[in-house]
Amino acid sequence: AEVWFVNKMSKRNMYWGTGGLRVIDPYFQIPIKISARGQYGIRVADSAMFIKKLVGTLPYVSTELIEEQFRIDVIETVKVSISKFMKENGININEIGVSYRELSKAAAKDLQAVYDEYIDLLDEMVFGLIESVEEKFCVVL
Repeated sequence: AEVWFVNKMSKRNMYWGTGGLRVIDPYFQIPIKISARGQYGIRVADSAMFIKKLVGTLPYVSTELIEEQFRIDVIETVKVSISKFMKENGININEIGVSYRELSKAAAKDLQAVYDEYIDLLDEMVFGLIESVEEKFCVVL
Protein backbone atom coordinates (compact mmCIF):
# COMPACT_ATOMS: atom_id res chain seq x y z
CA ALA A 1 0.00 0.00 0.00
CA GLU A 2 1.09 3.54 -0.67
CA VAL A 3 0.11 6.62 1.26
CA TRP A 4 0.19 10.00 -0.45
CA PHE A 5 -0.36 13.27 1.36
CA VAL A 6 -1.84 16.07 -0.71
CA ASN A 7 -1.80 19.57 0.72
CA LYS A 8 -5.15 21.18 -0.09
CA MET A 9 -4.17 24.57 1.30
CA SER A 10 -4.09 27.51 -1.06
CA LYS A 11 -0.80 28.13 -2.84
CA ARG A 12 -0.56 31.79 -3.76
CA ASN A 13 2.06 33.93 -5.42
CA MET A 14 3.23 31.33 -7.90
CA TYR A 15 5.34 33.22 -10.39
CA TRP A 16 5.77 32.54 -14.09
CA GLY A 17 7.68 34.20 -16.89
CA THR A 18 8.31 33.58 -20.53
CA GLY A 19 10.44 35.10 -23.24
CA GLY A 20 10.89 34.47 -26.90
CA LEU A 21 7.20 34.50 -27.73
CA ARG A 22 6.63 35.50 -31.34
CA VAL A 23 3.30 37.09 -32.22
CA ILE A 24 2.02 38.90 -35.28
CA ASP A 25 1.30 42.47 -34.26
CA PRO A 26 -2.17 43.31 -35.69
CA TYR A 27 -1.25 46.95 -36.31
CA PHE A 28 2.20 46.55 -37.83
CA GLN A 29 1.41 43.15 -39.44
CA ILE A 30 4.90 41.87 -38.63
CA PRO A 31 6.11 39.21 -36.20
CA ILE A 32 7.51 40.63 -32.99
CA LYS A 33 9.24 38.95 -30.10
CA ILE A 34 7.74 39.62 -26.65
CA SER A 35 8.27 38.50 -23.08
CA ALA A 36 5.71 38.33 -20.27
CA ARG A 37 5.61 37.59 -16.55
CA GLY A 38 3.12 37.50 -13.71
CA GLN A 39 1.67 35.32 -10.97
CA TYR A 40 -1.30 33.13 -10.08
CA GLY A 41 -2.65 31.02 -7.21
CA ILE A 42 -4.01 27.47 -7.04
CA ARG A 43 -5.66 24.97 -4.71
CA VAL A 44 -6.04 21.21 -5.19
CA ALA A 45 -9.75 20.49 -5.62
CA ASP A 46 -9.74 16.69 -5.99
CA SER A 47 -6.82 14.84 -4.35
CA ALA A 48 -7.42 11.52 -6.10
CA MET A 49 -7.65 13.11 -9.54
CA PHE A 50 -4.61 15.28 -8.77
CA ILE A 51 -2.50 12.21 -8.00
CA LYS A 52 -3.83 10.29 -10.99
CA LYS A 53 -3.33 13.11 -13.51
CA LEU A 54 -0.20 14.85 -12.29
CA VAL A 55 1.74 12.27 -10.33
CA GLY A 56 0.79 9.16 -12.30
CA THR A 57 3.17 6.28 -11.61
CA LEU A 58 6.14 8.27 -10.37
CA PRO A 59 7.66 6.76 -7.21
CA TYR A 60 8.36 10.14 -5.62
CA VAL A 61 7.20 13.68 -6.28
CA SER A 62 8.42 16.85 -4.65
CA THR A 63 6.74 20.23 -4.38
CA GLU A 64 9.43 21.66 -6.65
CA LEU A 65 8.73 19.06 -9.34
CA ILE A 66 4.98 19.74 -9.23
CA GLU A 67 5.48 23.53 -9.29
CA GLU A 68 7.78 23.15 -12.30
CA GLN A 69 5.08 21.16 -14.12
CA PHE A 70 2.54 23.88 -13.33
CA ARG A 71 4.96 26.53 -14.56
CA ILE A 72 5.41 24.70 -17.87
CA ASP A 73 1.64 24.38 -18.36
CA VAL A 74 1.08 28.04 -17.42
CA ILE A 75 3.73 29.28 -19.85
CA GLU A 76 2.33 27.24 -22.74
CA THR A 77 -1.21 28.44 -22.00
CA VAL A 78 -0.11 32.07 -21.62
CA LYS A 79 1.71 32.02 -24.96
CA VAL A 80 -1.44 30.89 -26.74
CA SER A 81 -3.67 33.26 -24.75
CA ILE A 82 -1.58 36.34 -25.54
CA SER A 83 -1.43 35.58 -29.26
CA LYS A 84 -5.14 34.80 -29.44
CA PHE A 85 -6.09 37.89 -27.40
CA MET A 86 -4.01 40.27 -29.52
CA LYS A 87 -5.36 38.83 -32.76
CA GLU A 88 -9.04 38.68 -31.71
CA ASN A 89 -9.03 42.20 -30.24
CA GLY A 90 -6.71 43.90 -32.73
CA ILE A 91 -4.43 45.08 -29.92
CA ASN A 92 -0.81 45.87 -30.74
CA ILE A 93 2.18 45.65 -28.44
CA ASN A 94 2.04 49.36 -27.60
CA GLU A 95 -1.60 49.09 -26.42
CA ILE A 96 -1.57 45.80 -24.56
CA GLY A 97 -0.70 47.38 -21.21
CA VAL A 98 -4.17 48.88 -20.89
CA SER A 99 -5.75 45.45 -21.48
CA TYR A 100 -3.96 43.41 -18.78
CA ARG A 101 -7.17 42.85 -16.83
CA GLU A 102 -9.09 41.47 -19.82
CA LEU A 103 -6.07 39.43 -20.93
CA SER A 104 -5.71 38.06 -17.38
CA LYS A 105 -9.32 36.87 -17.41
CA ALA A 106 -8.91 35.23 -20.81
CA ALA A 107 -5.67 33.49 -19.77
CA ALA A 108 -7.24 32.32 -16.49
CA LYS A 109 -10.17 30.81 -18.39
CA ASP A 110 -7.79 29.01 -20.76
CA LEU A 111 -5.65 27.77 -17.87
CA GLN A 112 -8.64 26.59 -15.83
CA ALA A 113 -9.65 24.44 -18.82
CA VAL A 114 -6.26 22.68 -18.56
CA TYR A 115 -6.71 21.94 -14.85
CA ASP A 116 -10.50 21.74 -14.71
CA GLU A 117 -10.73 18.28 -13.16
CA TYR A 118 -8.41 18.66 -10.19
CA ILE A 119 -7.17 22.23 -9.65
CA ASP A 120 -9.03 25.44 -8.82
CA LEU A 121 -7.40 28.71 -9.81
CA LEU A 122 -7.68 30.95 -6.77
CA ASP A 123 -6.96 34.21 -8.47
CA GLU A 124 -7.31 35.23 -12.04
CA MET A 125 -4.04 35.14 -13.86
CA VAL A 126 -2.15 38.36 -13.16
CA PHE A 127 0.14 39.84 -15.77
CA GLY A 128 2.93 41.89 -14.29
CA LEU A 129 4.52 42.90 -17.58
CA ILE A 130 4.37 42.25 -21.31
CA GLU A 131 7.02 43.95 -23.38
CA SER A 132 8.65 43.82 -26.76
CA VAL A 133 12.10 42.28 -26.68
CA GLU A 134 12.96 44.09 -29.89
CA GLU A 135 13.37 47.75 -29.03
CA LYS A 136 12.73 48.95 -32.56
CA PHE A 137 9.00 48.22 -32.08
CA CYS A 138 8.64 50.30 -28.93
CA VAL A 139 7.65 53.39 -30.83
CA VAL A 140 4.98 55.98 -30.22
CA LEU A 141 3.02 56.92 -33.31
